[in-house]
Amino acid sequence: MLSNDNIKALESLEYEYIIEARIRNETEAIKSQIFSNAFSDRKTIRIPKNDNTSLIVNYSNTITTKDAYKRKRGLNRLESQIKRDRLTKAKIYYRGYNKYLKINWHLVIKIDYDKYLKDKA
Repeated sequence: MLSNDNIKALESLEYEYIIEARIRNETEAIKSQIFSNAFSDRKTIRIPKNDNTSLIVNYSNTITTKDAYKRKRGLNRLESQIKRDRLTKAKIYYRGYNKYLKINWHLVIKIDYDKYLKDKA
C-alpha cells in the first residue's frame, strides 16, 4: 500500500518509483496544465509537481475509446434498470456507474447526464 509514509520511506532510501494515479485526484492547477496540451495518440508529457517529483501523463486513443464504450454500456444498463423499475433506493450504492444517479426528495431515481458528460471530458 502506498501511503505518504511509504513514499517518504522510498525517498529517504533514494529509490526511484512510479505511482499510477487518476487525473481527477490532482489539483486544479495541475489539471489545467494537463488539459492545456494538445494530445495525440501515445503522446507523453512531463509536468513538474515540486522539487523532486513530476507527473508523467500519457494519452492513448485505444484507452479513450475503451473507456467511452464502458461508460456508455454502464449508462445503458442504468437506463434499462430505471425503465423496468428494478432500481430501488435499497439497491443503490454510489460505486461504478451508479455515480451518475440522482435521487430527489420524492425518491424518484434519475440519471444525472451532466456527471456523465463531465466524465467524458
